[in-house]
Amino acid sequence: MLTWKKGMNEIELKRFLIAQIDEINRYKWIESERRSFDIGFQQAALEWISQYSAPFKDYWVRDFKTYLNK
Repeated sequence: MLTWKKGMNEIELKRFLIAQIDEINRYKWIESERRSFDIGFQQAALEWISQYSAPFKDYWVRDFKTYLNK
């Protein structure tokens, strides 16, 4: 199985990417409602990445490590 930096294998990386896409879609829905128009996936992705990708990654890695230590 392929590995990614910090020991994340292919399946774990796939879960991480799917979780990010889910969060971007959630952000898109919230911001589109707030602004009263559809901001589109691309705009939502750009905004989400600039604002939330680093904290999300930190949370994901911390949560994953906690899960492994149990």
